[in-house]
This record gives sequence, C-alpha cells and structure tokens, in this order.
Amino acid sequence: MKETEKIEIMHFDQEGYLEDGKALYETGKKMTALADKVADEG
Repeated sequence: MKETEKIEIMHFDQEGYLEDGKALYETGKKMTALADKVADEG
C-alpha cells in the first residue's frame, strides 16, 4: 500500500499501547493452551 500522507494521533501513549499488546498476546497464548487442553480431553 502506498503511503500518501502521515497523521499524528494526539495524546497517543505508545509505551502503554505496546504494553497492552504484550499482555493481550500472553493472554492469547493462555487461551490457546486452554482450548487445546479442552479439545484433547474431549
């Protein structure tokens, strides 16, 4: 995709955004493990 312009989001907390992303990624791994366990148990 061609970049045509840049915009800036005011009051954007990049560090908080990245920390939240890491937490969500870890939660996703836990949910995947739980789903796999449930599927294996039948």
